[in-house]
Amino acid sequence: MSLLPRPSIWIATVGLAALNAALLPWAGFSVVSMPLLAIASLSAVLLALAGFYATRRPAPIIAASLSATAFLVAYSAVAALFSYIITTSALPLRDQELAAMDQALGFDFPAHIGWLVERPHISTLLEWVYFSCSGQLIFILIGLAIKDRPALERFLTIYTLTSLVVLIGSALLPALGTYPFHEIGADILQPFGRYHLAHYHALRDGSFASFDLREVEGLVTFPSFHAVLAVIMTRAFWRLGWLGPVGAVLNGVMLVSTLAIGGHFLTDIVAGIVIALMALWWLDRPRTADLNPAPDRAGP
Repeated sequence: MSLLPRPSIWIATVGLAALNAALLPWAGFSVVSMPLLAIASLSAVLLALAGFYATRRPAPIIAASLSATAFLVAYSAVAALFSYIITTSALPLRDQELAAMDQALGFDFPAHIGWLVERPHISTLLEWVYFSCSGQLIFILIGLAIKDRPALERFLTIYTLTSLVVLIGSALLPALGTYPFHEIGADILQPFGRYHLAHYHALRDGSFASFDLREVEGLVTFPSFHAVLAVIMTRAFWRLGWLGPVGAVLNGVMLVSTLAIGGHFLTDIVAGIVIALMALWWLDRPRTADLNPAPDRAGP
C-alpha cells in the first residue's frame, strides 16, 4: 500500500519548505531551529514507522494513521512559518472593507459580543467548541484510517489545498480582526481574537525578531480557516456513519464560535465556507475517465 497523502501533496509541502528558506532573508527575522528540527525528526520517525507497517509487517490502519500524522505534523510547521513570512509583506489592512461587508449582511459584531457577555455559559460553550478543532482532526484521522482510507487521502489533500488558498488570501487582504477594529476592550470575553496582535504588528513594522514554533499564533483573519475546517470536517464525519450528524452539529457551532472566539468578521466565515465548498466540488467532480471508462478488452 502507498503512504498517505498522495506523493504530489508531500512534494508540495517540500516545495513550500524550500520557498520558506528562500524568502527568509527577505522576511527579516531569524528562526529558532531546534523546534523545527524536533518536528522534522518526529515526522521522519512517524513516516519510517508507517513504512514499516506498510511493507514489513502489513497493518494498513496503523500505516495510514502514522503516515497521515507525519504529514500533518510536518505540513503544519511549514505552513505556520509561511504565514509569518507572508505577513511581513505589510499590504494595506482591509478591516474597513470587511466591516462594511458585514454591515451590508446585516451583522453587528459589537451587539453580538454584548449578547454573549450577558450569557457566559454560551460563550464558554463556544470557547470549548472553537478549540475542539485539533481533537476533531485526530479523531477524523484515526476514524478514516479505520473505515475509509481513500476518504482520508482526499481529506488530507483538501486540507492542504484550502489552507494554501487561505494563506495566500490573508497575505493579499490582511486584516487585524474584529476586536481591534471595533475597539472592544481586552477585558471583554478575555483576550480572544487578540492573541495574535503582538506578533502581527511586529511582523508588519519589521520589528519581529525570531520565529519560534512553540510560540506560534494564528495570523489569518480573511478568509477564516476555522470556517474551512468546519465544512471539510463535517464532510469527513459523514464518512464515519452515524457520527455524521454529530460532526455536523459540532462544526455548525464551531462556525458560530469563530465570530466571538476567533475574532473574525462574518465575511471571513462566508469566504471560508465558499473556499471549502469549491474545493470539495473540485475534488469530487466527475473526471473524463470516470464518465468514459475504458472498454473491457478481455477476450473470450
